Amino acid sequence: MPLTTRTLTTLRPVVDEASLERTTGAQVQWSRVTATNADSAKIVRAFAVVGRTASGALVPRSVAATLTSVVVTSNVATVTLVAHGYAVGDVITVAGANLAYANGRKTVLTVPTADTFTVEATGGNATATGTITGNYAAVGFIETDATQNAPAEAATGYGVVVGGVLYESILPDASGGPPKTLSAAIKAELVTSGCTFKFAPYTDSRA
Repeated sequence: MPLTTRTLTTLRPVVDEASLERTTGAQVQWSRVTATNADSAKIVRAFAVVGRTASGALVPRSVAATLTSVVVTSNVATVTLVAHGYAVGDVITVAGANLAYANGRKTVLTVPTADTFTVEATGGNATATGTITGNYAAVGFIETDATQNAPAEAATGYGVVVGGVLYESILPDASGGPPKTLSAAIKAELVTSGCTFKFAPYTDSRA
């Protein structure tokens, strides 16, 4: 049997383990995951920001798609995206449209075809322009690495952290800096989802 490569994590990106608040476990929707590990298996890294589908599956918040078109008619936006994979009830974040009312946190209302879905957009009839993206709204952080080829590890689902004190600068989705930080947009999504996080930068004081 060939050996597999595993990375042992000795530093969890948390300030205080006891401060963490969790929700029940959930499976990962692997069709939405593109990152792979050294064994070419799909993986979601520990403490990556995740969204949740209407059916309860977890999706990395970093997975975003460029929407082909967003057309608003009678306060409903029809969104075109080939093979979008969204379902009624999915909560997504739309960004980049020139129409302010087309952006923001949206719930999928209907799915007329595999390439179109609708969301509420209260405003005048118009076609949005710009580089418009859509992805699942952030609901928390997956607590451990999730690997597609390790079903035993996912028997009860992967935990989602929804509150506590985290080292922001070493979270997988942090960028910029130094120190790295989570985007204001992601933080706003987490607050809207009811999360209660306090973020602090990680510093190594060793000489």
